[in-house]
Amino acid sequence: MIVSTGKFTYSKQSKCFVAEASDIESDVQPLFHQIYPDTCDIGITLISHRSETEVTYFLNETFRDRENEVQYWTLLPTPESERKVPTCRGTFVRIFND
Repeated sequence: MIVSTGKFTYSKQSKCFVAEASDIESDVQPLFHQIYPDTCDIGITLISHRSETEVTYFLNETFRDRENEVQYWTLLPTPESERKVPTCRGTFVRIFND
């Protein structure tokens, strides 16, 4: 899934893109997609609403509460994205499960 950064709130201080799953999930596409054809790694691709640069983030962490329900996911840029778009280094995505 490719999602515009315009659907996220960005914090320059923490370098974090934040959104709620319902704001970016589509009825047609799941929240995450398979990043590489030969692995089970999943993630999301963000496209800048300003520069149209694409950065793919991989699922790094799933935070669950005491009832084992997902509270949020944290995603980091893939090494390939960091090479192609050095400005994405240190950024991350946090998607809350609402």
